[in-house]
Order: sequence, then structure tokens, then C-alpha cells
Amino acid sequence: MKKNPFKSMIKSSVRALWKTLFKPLVKVLPESPLRQRLMRAGGKIERREWWPKPPKHQQHAHNLNAFLIEELRELGVIEPALQPSRDFLNQLAQNSHRPRPNL
Repeated sequence: MKKNPFKSMIKSSVRALWKTLFKPLVKVLPESPLRQRLMRAGGKIERREWWPKPPKHQQHAHNLNAFLIEELRELGVIEPALQPSRDFLNQLAQNSHRPRPNL
């Protein structure tokens, strides 16, 4: 995957602004919950944890499957025919379910 030069420039600029301008200002604030939160956020910026990496496909598929099952079960209360079948649940568990294309 190629790096996005614009995104890299923005990240570097935010880190530089934090280190040179905001961190010294936050350090002179009196001890308070706000100061602690700002310092934690600044630490994440310095450690480059500010922009979290996108979740891996497997984790994303699991979240989607859980969401899908929950939605179908809720809809099944209204319309019993929409309850997920055992076969459907097995396919989701194997991450092999592929929706049919629109005909």
C-alpha cells in the first residue's frame, strides 16, 4: 500500500505543532483532569497512535457478522421468516457467506 504524501504531511505538521506550541502551554496549566487528558492525547500524537490503523479484514468480518445476526434476530421478532437459519449462521461462522448479486 502506497503512503499518502498529503496525509503524512498533515500527521507531521500536527506532531510538530503539538511539540513546539501546545505541549509547553499544557505543561504550565495547573494539575487538573483536563491537563491530564491533554497530555495523554499529546502522548498519542507523539507516539503516532493518533491515527489508528484500520482493522484487519478478519476482525471487520466478525463485527459485520455479529451486527448482521443481531439485526436479523431483531427483525425476526417482527417477521419470523427473517430469523437467521442454522445454515446461514454456519456460513457466517466460516466467513464463506457471499451475498447473491442483484438479478
